[in-house]
Amino acid sequence: MSTTKPKLTYFPHAGRAGAIRDVLADGGVEFDDIRIPFPEFAELKPSLPYGSLPVLEIDGTDYAQSNAILRYAGKLTGAYPEDPVAALMVDELLDATEDIVNMLAPSMRESDEEKKLAMRAVLMAGPLPTALALLEKRIARNTASVYAVGAAKTVADYKMKLLVALLTSGNVDGVPTDVINADSHPATTALVAAMSS
Repeated sequence: MSTTKPKLTYFPHAGRAGAIRDVLADGGVEFDDIRIPFPEFAELKPSLPYGSLPVLEIDGTDYAQSNAILRYAGKLTGAYPEDPVAALMVDELLDATEDIVNMLAPSMRESDEEKKLAMRAVLMAGPLPTALALLEKRIARNTASVYAVGAAKTVADYKMKLLVALLTSGNVDGVPTDVINADSHPATTALVAAMSS
């Protein structure tokens, strides 16, 4: 067991650390929330386990990979199930959410606005709505609550809440803010409403 507060290092925005921050905070786990400006990342990068953020330091040892850290946070706070099948379902949803983020990533790295919008038009023509519809079906199968797995919120719900916030924010040009809505995604919107209340 850790003898010091864990130290989470990431950029100032939510990104891949937002769900981790939320799980730890909601679970009452004290942690140092280190938010580094992006220009400082180049200097830090060589010292990171995989050359990327987030990184969680526990008792002087660094741990990486956002979903691994998120699961750890869930285990500390009870937001990750002990039941192996429930854990499997949570992991499936974490990976599916990650697939959607990875689908968007190339367009987020594109600096040419015209190319970026063209890439997003291709996504909106099929792959993104299809992935979101499949995610909706998996969330809707849970009849125990509005959450994705079982009766209580899990790390998967935290991660999906941030995905929905990103996609409906209006900050992802070429992706309409109603790409996820109560008519076409009732289970997803109910989950996000429950997480926000």
